[in-house]
Amino acid sequence: MRILPPFLLALTLLLFCACSAVHTQMEYGTLQITSETGTAVFLETVPAAVFVEVKGPAEFDGLNRSLEHELSLKGLRIIRERAEADLVLRVALSDAGLEEISASQAHPHGGTTAAAVGLGAGIGYISRPGRGVGMVAGGMVGLLGGAVLDLTVNNWVKLGEVQVRADVRIEERPRFRSGGEGASGGKNLLHQTRLVVRARKANLAWEDCAVEVKAALVKGIAAFI
Repeated sequence: MRILPPFLLALTLLLFCACSAVHTQMEYGTLQITSETGTAVFLETVPAAVFVEVKGPAEFDGLNRSLEHELSLKGLRIIRERAEADLVLRVALSDAGLEEISASQAHPHGGTTAAAVGLGAGIGYISRPGRGVGMVAGGMVGLLGGAVLDLTVNNWVKLGEVQVRADVRIEERPRFRSGGEGASGGKNLLHQTRLVVRARKANLAWEDCAVEVKAALVKGIAAFI
């Protein structure tokens, strides 16, 4: 039985095996940012001054100031002393964890192995037409080649995802009016919610999405107020 030279078979299989990698690169070649919010927040007062506190890993240094700036654009006065604020905003951020999956996992129906088996069987048939043994042997070569290249070609392109969770706590501290109590009898009102921001991109690194993720966090958290 004569089949194509190994290097020609490997080269042909390479074209088939790149299918998942190409699909992943095309779909996630540009950065995608999505946000998911928890329970909506409905303030019962109209705050004028806010105290902001952000806690999180070192990669989020400066987010506190960015959030204060965003809130100031909404007409809120930033207070440095918590006791003087009528609105206290506290944010706890998770790590910006990066997860990666191979292109073959992102697009499991890319047809890599099936195409390789079919191609190998076809080559076996052409090399020895009319003989079932040629198709079987060719298919086995194709299966082996496809499996090996699945671990190489489709791993060159990985789908990366960064996910950051922000746990948000908002405390309203109604002011007393002269001659009477403020909203809700002057009692503090507590709201708790969350915001999850995700970034996806082929071969993603934190440096590729840090600015966009931080901007989405600032916009999303400020939108609760």
